[in-house]
Amino acid sequence: MFSPDHFHPMLVHFPIALLIVGFLIDVAAEIFKKEKYLHQMGFILQILGTLGAIAAFITGDNFTNWETFQGATKAAFELHQNAAILALWTAIAATIVRILIIMMQRFSGWTKWLTLLLYFAAVVAIGYTGLMGGNLVLNFLMGI
Repeated sequence: MFSPDHFHPMLVHFPIALLIVGFLIDVAAEIFKKEKYLHQMGFILQILGTLGAIAAFITGDNFTNWETFQGATKAAFELHQNAAILALWTAIAATIVRILIIMMQRFSGWTKWLTLLLYFAAVVAIGYTGLMGGNLVLNFLMGI
């Protein structure tokens, strides 16, 4: 039967995929400068990935019975949880900064590179969070 515990595993893959692909599309936009819509596509994927990260964090926080963990499992879970907090706030900050820069029509020069650097930080944080989550599943059989 379906349980609310399944929400987190179902949602976590969206921010990982959307943020990584969105960032790669932004990099492609810098390589292929004639393709003017690639940055817009990367921006849309960044927004969707950030919304997915918020949903994944909420479901992970609300539907995980973490009080029962002990020892190495608790340490691994806390590492995953701390990485998730960092990834969430990095993705939110990168998206808000990009929205503000686009609204001010300043998405060029150093401001564009600032947004891409923040976006890259969010991608690294999301990737690390996913790695720690995979560690919980594979090494501690969490969720199985």
